[in-house]
Amino acid sequence: MGQCYIYGMGGCLGEEMNQKQRATRRRRRRYLLLAIGLLYLVSVPWYRTSEGGLRLLWGLPDWVAVSVACYALVAILNAFAWRLTDVDDGDALPLTLSERPESSPDRNVP
Repeated sequence: MGQCYIYGMGGCLGEEMNQKQRATRRRRRRYLLLAIGLLYLVSVPWYRTSEGGLRLLWGLPDWVAVSVACYALVAILNAFAWRLTDVDDGDALPLTLSERPESSPDRNVP
């Protein structure tokens, strides 16, 4: 058994993961991201009318409770979407600000 560098919901996602499985994961991730976008739209209280009375839900005005519930669902769906994202930890990290390239004119400066 070889080393596993990519982990996902089903465990190790080595080279044995076929294209159909990858496509299914991408599709599920797109649906989750679409649901997140829709929840953001629902969380904005533009559906309220000025004539509507104030109703309390969970001790909060109804539009606040709906917004908070939408943001909580967004956080949960976002976590699932990240679980479906393939991350390859074997790639080299990008150059950081603390490292200077060899061609830098001030490379002798600490």
